[in-house]
Amino acid sequence: EGRLIVADNWYSSVKLAQKCLERKTHYVGTLRKDRAGNSFVVKTTKLQRGEAIAKQNADGVVICKWLGKGEVLTMSTMHLGVLEE
Repeated sequence: EGRLIVADNWYSSVKLAQKCLERKTHYVGTLRKDRAGNSFVVKTTKLQRGEAIAKQNADGVVICKWLGKGEVLTMSTMHLGVLEE
């Protein structure tokens, strides 16, 4: 309780982030594109180099995709409320 977990895409999943939130622990990490619970909109949106897209689900997990040399997906439970609808 009251901690922050940071992990790479090997360990990250939306379900794990939701479980951490239930225990008042934040989770930040990279995310694999094919993980269950990943935002369909974020996953399928085509971006130009340097662009980013982010969506927050109902459980309070923000999923973001950024395109540089390749696509990078991240998720966070710390950055709630920073997105405008």
